[in-house]
Amino acid sequence: MKKLAFNLFILFSLIILAYCGGNSKKEENTEVKTEKVEVAKTDEEKVEEIKNKFYEIESNKALKMKQLFYQNPNPDLYYDQAEYDAYYQGDKLLKIRETRGEEGYMAEKNYYFENAKLFFVFKQYYFMDNLYQEERIYLDQDEKVIKALIKSKDAEDQTKDIATMKNEEDPEFTSNKTDYNLQFREYYLGMMECFKNAK
Repeated sequence: MKKLAFNLFILFSLIILAYCGGNSKKEENTEVKTEKVEVAKTDEEKVEEIKNKFYEIESNKALKMKQLFYQNPNPDLYYDQAEYDAYYQGDKLLKIRETRGEEGYMAEKNYYFENAKLFFVFKQYYFMDNLYQEERIYLDQDEKVIKALIKSKDAEDQTKDIATMKNEEDPEFTSNKTDYNLQFREYYLGMMECFKNAK
């Protein structure tokens, strides 16, 4: 009797072991490994992200502002001057507002940064006779222009509200993106040089 009970115990143990072992093997075989694949974003998706970052900076009332003034050291270029308002969160620069002007003309240009990289530029130009122009320049993580929009209020548009007017693709950007990027980069580096020399 003891021998029969022992044999049944061994048999029962082997069945349980086989059953549990088979289940764990099945689980191992059916386990699906997934890898996270980053899907490249379209330019339109990047532009939407840029708009969100822009609104986040503009709505941040806790930013600290520092005012600076630039005057070209060359006396022949006495008119080359600019005012800068630099906006910081701690020691991180998030925005620079550059203002330049002379008789009959004024420009306000706003540069937006994330992790010390430029991602958006909003320019406003004011001319005599109530003429006005806006430019919006969107940049990717490599500071390459991905979209450039322009909107103008000309003499025939005097009764229109600029806010209701449509942005259009900048023809200089659409006709030659490579040249536009090269010219923009040169312009941007020149502005940053003036900003660094401002006091």
